[in-house]
Amino acid sequence: MRVEDFDPKAAALRLRITKGGGSRVLYVPKRLSRILEKYMKLHAPALASLPLFPGRITDCPLTPRQAQQRFDLWKKRSGVNASLTIHSFRAGYATLLHKATKDLLLVARAMGHKDLSTTERYVRLDESVVREAVEKMF
Repeated sequence: MRVEDFDPKAAALRLRITKGGGSRVLYVPKRLSRILEKYMKLHAPALASLPLFPGRITDCPLTPRQAQQRFDLWKKRSGVNASLTIHSFRAGYATLLHKATKDLLLVARAMGHKDLSTTERYVRLDESVVREAVEKMF
């Protein structure tokens, strides 16, 4: 991602290349959008034509390996659960979004999934919710 890929007014990030090969827009919560805006203002002169999150080489983006190494370092320093992975956040996001909306299609769209079965693997459904829904229906 480059600085120009973030639109603070729309609170959106444009991903130029995704896992599926296309591009897509991610909507950013306003709270995170404000943090990104502050980050960009703080580093504005240096970031003008650089990646939003530079790697070891300033004009090259942070690589997945570098992101993983930083995550592991911060996790160790903070004492966070050692089994936590970057991907755990994605699953947690999907589960919380589904819990808030009860809409698997919406979650799939937010995750960038074309197939609902992919999204189903991310969402951890609490069995008590199923039981409650059945009771409510009758």
